[in-house]
Amino acid sequence: MFTSFDENVFRKAIAEKDFLRLKINTVSAMSYDPTFEKGEANAVLEILKKEVPEIFEEYDEKDYEERLEPEKWDERYFSKLLYWFQKNFAEERIPLIKKVGKKVNASTPKAPAERTGTQLNSGSASPKTNVKGNANFTQAPEKKNAMTGMFIVAGVVVLVLTVLVKLLSK
Repeated sequence: MFTSFDENVFRKAIAEKDFLRLKINTVSAMSYDPTFEKGEANAVLEILKKEVPEIFEEYDEKDYEERLEPEKWDERYFSKLLYWFQKNFAEERIPLIKKVGKKVNASTPKAPAERTGTQLNSGSASPKTNVKGNANFTQAPEKKNAMTGMFIVAGVVVLVLTVLVKLLSK
C-alpha cells in the first residue's frame, strides 16, 4: 500500500507507539506525495488519527520558523515545513504543508505512469519550450522528490543526533 516506507515497520511502530518512527514515516509520505494527490500522505494521517491520536501535539511555533508569502514558496520552504512538522507534530501545521506542497509542485505535471498506474523507467528531464521558443530543461518529478527526500534525511539525522547528545549528556 505504501511506497515511501516499509508498511510492516510502520505497523510495528503503531503497535509499539514508536512516535519517532511514525513521524519519520509521515514526513516521508508527505515528501513522496507533496501535492497530497497520490493519497499516501492522507492515508498515513488518517491511520494515525484513528490508531494513535496521541501522537499529535499542541501547536508550538518557534521564533526561528519563518512564514513566507505564497510567491516565495519553494521546495526549500516545503522541506522546512516538513522538518518543523516533525519537530512539532501538530495537526494545525498540515493545511499549510498541503498548500505549499501543491503550489510548489503544481508546475510538475503528473507522469503518464502516475495517471494510468503503470510504471515507467524514465529518469531524464524532458525539454519544454519557453515563451521565447527556446527549449529549456526542467527537473523530472523523481529528482524533485529525491531532493526533498535528502532534505528530510538531513533533518532526521539532526534530530537523531540531538536526541543522542541529550541522552548521553545525562
